[in-house]
Amino acid sequence: MLTEMTLHNYEIRPLASDVVLSTYYIMDHTRGRKTLRSSIWKYIDDRWQFYFHQGTLTDLELEDLT
Repeated sequence: MLTEMTLHNYEIRPLASDVVLSTYYIMDHTRGRKTLRSSIWKYIDDRWQFYFHQGTLTDLELEDLT
């Protein structure tokens, strides 16, 4: 089963010269769920690598995030 999702408010914030934090909001239209997401990326061996990810269910609407 395919899931229809839309991603909103994607932002990248540098934490160090080789570490960034990305944050975003996902609306899962298929399951009727909304989540706030964050990921930490590290620059290792000449490429960006996914290091950590957190997803939290929320009742916030997209309009609440602005």
